Amino acid sequence: MLNLNIANAQTCPDSDEVQAVLSMKYSGEKRLFVCGFEDKTQKPQNGKKHLSNFGVFYESEKDIKKIFSVGASEPYWVSIDKKKGMLFEEIAWVADRYVPLFNSKINCGKTDCLRTSSVCSVPDKKKKDKNNQLPKIDILKQIDKKIRGKFTQIAQPVAMMIEMALAQTLDGNMETAKLFESNEIMDKVDLPAGQQFLVSKKIYDRVKAAGCFKTEKKEKLNVKR
Repeated sequence: MLNLNIANAQTCPDSDEVQAVLSMKYSGEKRLFVCGFEDKTQKPQNGKKHLSNFGVFYESEKDIKKIFSVGASEPYWVSIDKKKGMLFEEIAWVADRYVPLFNSKINCGKTDCLRTSSVCSVPDKKKKDKNNQLPKIDILKQIDKKIRGKFTQIAQPVAMMIEMALAQTLDGNMETAKLFESNEIMDKVDLPAGQQFLVSKKIYDRVKAAGCFKTEKKEKLNVKR
């Protein structure tokens, strides 16, 4: 049975002054804590802290050990749940909103603490956030018309329309996923749109390789560090 308490302020390793952004105790013995950068300009999402460039540690009776760490370009929502413990959601900025891609947590046993394998957060059919619902529109058709200089229903540059296509794909629309199955569009768009396509395709490829879409055969997701 999980028995955790929100711990008092914890000093980070190799520092006498920097305090952890999150800290808790597992079963009254092992102290878990996170040290890193918190982006306080982002609105909290149900108590979740927006973190990047952080390390996760646990303190046993003898020493402090690192569980995993992530870089500055890898944003996460990190939170503490009274039933589940310390939770991690890897997020990506897509079409003016953060989208959780994968989630994991920390499990502690008698001897150590380990991060669980990450599982898919998208597509999430159960959550119907009205603020995040995208317009019912054939975005691929609109992108094609925009490239050909025709009138479109969306008054946005192609780069933003590509982001919208990715957002629809992550919401489970496999028709828009066709855009990211090849690099064909790269020969038709300007530099900003091409750069955005490569960023979006990288996200799509990771989610697809992890088997997040029901039509794909699931592969082992390796995001532990």
